[in-house]
Amino acid sequence: SRRAAMLQSYPEAGTKKRLSQWFATHAKQPHMEIEARIKGVTQLGFDAVLSKFSSSKEWSNKPAFRDTLDRIHVSGVRETIEMGTTRRTFMRKSRLGDFWSQASEEHAVRFAVAEEMPCGEDESPVQMFRFKQRITFVRKNMFSFELTRIRDGPTEQMARSGPITHEIELEFCGQRLPHMPNPEYLTDSMLMKVKDVVVILMQAVSAPTSAPAAKRARTESGLKEGEQVRVQPEASVVLQPAGHSIPVPFDGEMPGELAATVPWILSHADKDADGASIAHIMSLPCAIGSKRYPLFFFYGSVPMKHLVTSSGAPK
Repeated sequence: SRRAAMLQSYPEAGTKKRLSQWFATHAKQPHMEIEARIKGVTQLGFDAVLSKFSSSKEWSNKPAFRDTLDRIHVSGVRETIEMGTTRRTFMRKSRLGDFWSQASEEHAVRFAVAEEMPCGEDESPVQMFRFKQRITFVRKNMFSFELTRIRDGPTEQMARSGPITHEIELEFCGQRLPHMPNPEYLTDSMLMKVKDVVVILMQAVSAPTSAPAAKRARTESGLKEGEQVRVQPEASVVLQPAGHSIPVPFDGEMPGELAATVPWILSHADKDADGASIAHIMSLPCAIGSKRYPLFFFYGSVPMKHLVTSSGAPK
């Protein structure tokens, strides 16, 4: 087919030449990033790549999801907060070059080289909030596949309630390898890995058993993302910071008997280190005592088994 032929002939000579030049110049520089971002990633394709990678044991790291909030300041500084902690880092990224390459009809690939440096705390206004749930798979301490679910928006509340988008990036991470392969090897290795991911993405959407993606994902419990839910009184909710410079409400834990009186929306679900299903929930406008709270003021997590539908029926 035309699709298969296009992928078979990928990449074009110009792509290999530019990548090889980047590796020759920057491969040993610790603050330089050489990366490829694959566009057109659907939830179906993302899940297929995640499933394929998760079933492999040939990784240099122990892949696990990590939740962060990026605050993009107008100065260009990216502030990253580790969710559930008070840890913050500030980085400034300066792109030195980028170009596009078409791997398939559906999937363009943006290659970029950039310098990313730690910097001091930035007090300029925040122009974009980006909630990320990322898992990283590292191959031979040389390349990392980064699979990320993202919600973003110009305010924190809009980001929390925004639709999920999916990103897949491949990044060179072997700057400190004791024996650096030559630029041609690194170029071929990176392009082969990009091609492997695109093949999985294409197979996912063309598989005859593939069903159309639901508008809202349904969790293992049967509850749907975006559905209104209630917390059972026996379970407390672990809360995240309510916003910039606002301390974590209730010292980070809302008691179950109080959480049970608050209307919630199920944002999404993931698993903890023991494999138990954890629900991430956001509050609807509510009142606690004489104080009223706006939409999504409370955001936290609770074991999925302690959620019920807003009508009270467990799933």
